[in-house]
Amino acid sequence: MKKLNKVISVIMLAVMIMTLLPSNLYAAVGSYTVSVGSKSIYVGKSTNLVIKCTKAAGKFNITSSDSSVASISVSSTWVDNASMDDTIVIKGLKKGSATITITPVDVSDTEYNLLTNSKSITITVKEVKKEDNSSGSSNTNTNKDKTTKSNDASLKSLTLTNGN
Repeated sequence: MKKLNKVISVIMLAVMIMTLLPSNLYAAVGSYTVSVGSKSIYVGKSTNLVIKCTKAAGKFNITSSDSSVASISVSSTWVDNASMDDTIVIKGLKKGSATITITPVDVSDTEYNLLTNSKSITITVKEVKKEDNSSGSSNTNTNKDKTTKSNDASLKSLTLTNGN
């Protein structure tokens, strides 16, 4: 009789534990990452932002906390795994910093779980340092002629020598 009571107690304990556990334990299969070419750019220069999904696809919104410092070329894009519909360019407009926020709007993984967490990257925009051409500079070149350089970088000629 004692053995039977022990068996019944163990079975009842197992049933209670199974009833108390959540029945639907789902973990998101997909994810996404965000990267930029550089987190520090100069005024007038730009860097690319890349969103890559792993086992997920959907629409992302992209915003700048201060669009007078760093502007974004597109406000939303569709991403399907590593393929983006648009090239996202962040351009530095004036000295300062801006936080670029990427928010999944309608993004789900291959198991139809929604991805909802936003990610952000802070971009620092620096002023371009100008050369000091004042009279107190150490530049001793007084030649006022300016040579215009060509934008043509093609090879005009090539000559081979014997190596002697």
